[in-house]
Amino acid sequence: LFQEFLSISLKLLSLDNEDILSDTLWGFAYAMDGEAGRIQPVLNTGLGMRIVQLVGSDSYKIKLPALRVVGNILLGDELQTQTIIDYGVIDRLVP
Repeated sequence: LFQEFLSISLKLLSLDNEDILSDTLWGFAYAMDGEAGRIQPVLNTGLGMRIVQLVGSDSYKIKLPALRVVGNILLGDELQTQTIIDYGVIDRLVP
């Protein structure tokens, strides 16, 4: 079921609709919460880069769930954490 969610989310996160982005990111935040085994599949799809981009959004409605997803990924192993850092998340957090 999570793989189907990933497939659909790839399409949804490519859209430029605040509500769709927000809802999709919240879906990720809840689906990944406490589920370490779901971090790598998200990174394998390339969604990590898009999520980091959305952390830099001007919309609080998008930024908040994006930060929650990034936080879940940062709870993974060292390689997963480094991947998100390499995607530039720190630059997105510092003005």
